[in-house]
Amino acid sequence: LRATVPCARRRPKESPMSIGIAIMKNKMAVIAPAAFINSLGIGTMSLGIIFAVKDLYGASPALVASLGALWSLSYFFGCIVLRGIASSMRPRTSMLVMLVGSTVIITTFIIFQGLIQAFIAYMLYGFIMAFFWPQVMGWLSRGYEGEQLNRATSLFSFSWSVGGIFSSYIAGVLSERGKLLPIMLSAGLFGFNALFVLVSHKFLPDDETAAEQSIRENDTEDR
Repeated sequence: LRATVPCARRRPKESPMSIGIAIMKNKMAVIAPAAFINSLGIGTMSLGIIFAVKDLYGASPALVASLGALWSLSYFFGCIVLRGIASSMRPRTSMLVMLVGSTVIITTFIIFQGLIQAFIAYMLYGFIMAFFWPQVMGWLSRGYEGEQLNRATSLFSFSWSVGGIFSSYIAGVLSERGKLLPIMLSAGLFGFNALFVLVSHKFLPDDETAAEQSIRENDTEDR
């Protein structure tokens, strides 16, 4: 009788769809909480700075409106000027630049208060925001199509919207107790978000790394 050698049982090959779903779970575990915290911080800061310049420094309605327009203009120019630098960074690195920078800018304004300082701080804060949202949206949509992209964008929109809902109420309540409290909270939220994004590197790999690892494993099994 001819001896038979048992064949080694091969692990089922992962399909590109299953790899994509696994990557999405990892990626959205960072993007969704970061979007919620950032939305909370942005909303609190937006109302907090208006309350501060109006009630503490006596800014007129026209001046308050100019402050809001300055933020939008600064963000617009930031997206143009910083596009090349931000694109060369990994998404989480770019996010960290915005979060740490915003924490420093807002904290500096809290220490050195004044109407002119508020305009300068809000302008820099809007400018550095260009490191966050374009990179997050690019990271979120990378490698997704159809249903996967719809799920990812829906989760992102939900996280962002919930943060915006709570931020308005929180800013109003805190402003009644202290005009700078909403601004202080926003600095704390950006700092906490930076810590979260930094720590996430240890638990959730980048999507490119996960994809390459899965592909290498599948290629090795095929040989």
